[in-house]
Amino acid sequence: MRTPRFSACIPVGTPLGLMRATILSFAVAAITFASPLAAQNRADLVGVVFDNTTQEPLLGVLVEINGTGFRALTDTAGVFRIRNVAPGEYTFSFRKLGYISGESRILTVPGEPLFVALIPQPVVLDGLNVQVNRLESRLRSLPYSAVELTELDLRMSGGSDVWSVLRNRMGFYETPCFSELGSGGTMITEFELEQLELTFGSEFLSQAYARDFDIGLGTRVIRDLDDYCMLTRGRLIRPVVCIDDRTAFGIQDLMAFPADEIFRVEVIHHGQMIRLYTGWFMEDVASGRARLVGSISPAFC
Repeated sequence: MRTPRFSACIPVGTPLGLMRATILSFAVAAITFASPLAAQNRADLVGVVFDNTTQEPLLGVLVEINGTGFRALTDTAGVFRIRNVAPGEYTFSFRKLGYISGESRILTVPGEPLFVALIPQPVVLDGLNVQVNRLESRLRSLPYSAVELTELDLRMSGGSDVWSVLRNRMGFYETPCFSELGSGGTMITEFELEQLELTFGSEFLSQAYARDFDIGLGTRVIRDLDDYCMLTRGRLIRPVVCIDDRTAFGIQDLMAFPADEIFRVEVIHHGQMIRLYTGWFMEDVASGRARLVGSISPAFC
């Protein structure tokens, strides 16, 4: 009996990850031999993703079985493993910045691996290397501490959105912001302040009020129910959030952005500023269709 083999090759087409145009399917060649017994068994699905030009394995490719919730990342050997998959025909997607992305229907058989070749976009790959070096140089020029999370860090974190990744990796904690009386929101009485003190501690509340508004614990304040601040290192701060070098609303945006759509996150000055760069923006930058700002400051994007 011939050994079943699977192979997939993604041709030049519109990148799936950018979601800007109609997706072009890529061709899949497969020889499969399924039996009724095999169709009843679940097994781990293993595959290898490699560069179609160099034949080198690719690290950090996001592999998804569409509509099932199954997903995996390739390791340094280009290998991915999706556990407990029933045999059958599924629509797979493969995504990595700098490579053509797409979808294909593939028939899986227990014990038979998938071999997937992604076609590179040389202009994007070369441009990304240049722009990543520029981003790193910008961070090194700052007189503040800075932590960077790469695309691979974000995808391997297990967090569904950017804020959950930062909460797990950086120890950040979201809490409602407070502002001075008259700025709009909901009145908080002295009794409510006492309850907050029991919850958060007097030192935390004192730092929050004194730092932002220079008022005491007994002062009535206004709570903005639509805004979040961040507790980090014992301090309450309202971070400046930038997405693709443009000012965003705040922590709410971090909660809304899926982690696998982000190419890079920069946390500056212990969270005073958080900068996100999406995959589609970085592809535009790498291709010369967009530009990064020349310098950055923790005060503005």
